[in-house]
Amino acid sequence: PWSFWPTLGDLDLHLIGEGRHDRLWTVLGAHARAHQGTEGTAFAVWAPAARSVRVVGDWNGWDGRVHPMRSLGASGVWEIFVPEARPGHRYKYEVVGADGEVRLRADPLAQASETPPANASVVFRSAQDWKDDGWMAQRAASRPWDERMSVYEVHFGAWMRHPDGRSLDYRELAEKLADHVADLGFTHVELLPPTEHPYVPSWGYQVTSYFAPTSRHGDPDGFRHLVDHLHGGFPLVDRPFAAVSAALGCSEDEVIERLRRLLAQGVLTRFGPLFQIERAGGQFVLAAIAVPEARFHEVAAL
Repeated sequence: PWSFWPTLGDLDLHLIGEGRHDRLWTVLGAHARAHQGTEGTAFAVWAPAARSVRVVGDWNGWDGRVHPMRSLGASGVWEIFVPEARPGHRYKYEVVGADGEVRLRADPLAQASETPPANASVVFRSAQDWKDDGWMAQRAASRPWDERMSVYEVHFGAWMRHPDGRSLDYRELAEKLADHVADLGFTHVELLPPTEHPYVPSWGYQVTSYFAPTSRHGDPDGFRHLVDHLHGGFPLVDRPFAAVSAALGCSEDEVIERLRRLLAQGVLTRFGPLFQIERAGGQFVLAAIAVPEARFHEVAAL
């Protein structure tokens, strides 16, 4: 493997040395890729005080003698390209510290990891096909400081489970979470730390891999699917009542007039966050009515 050129360039090493590399996850960690015409995995880790670093994993029997990494000068970066390492392989770094002690360490910039209590890093190659171009374009053209904002905070593991106690996976969460927050009128979702962590009751605040979504709910592409689905699942429109009226088959004015009649009659005392939010004293609220199925059309005519 030492016949391959380093996968980090001089500019990367310069910026890392200055502490100004703002895309570290693209150059450090494990990246399954083609390099000089050969498929494999590029490994790189910053360990400036180490005497030696070796990468060990499923492909080499976890034997540190097989793939010692090379030091890239004064940058503190250790690097190697391993053709035998492929997506799905578990790995760690065998680090010989300044004190001469040998320690196995997970990759701080891993893109995937084992499900705790196992703690090895995992080589991962994304196949996500993003479908949120429209949402990204809308975000770029928006003025968020002038738009309404209502945030729903959620912890994946605590939010909802299967009847048998199993956690939902990312793809199941995508459907249920998007429907839930959209129905309640929220515009944004704030995730309690979704990164890998060893202790469930910490709710993710004991982070062990900042760039690896927790494997308790699936692989990183499952998490990407969740984000992609949330981007496509929110009713972010300039005229929300027009969107509602189109779904109901009536005019925008009729939707607003129905709300006003319900407020005047006392059926609704306030409605938000889309309508008359000033009555809520700045709070984000949502009013709902439970209607017997047999009287649905009667109530809808109010």
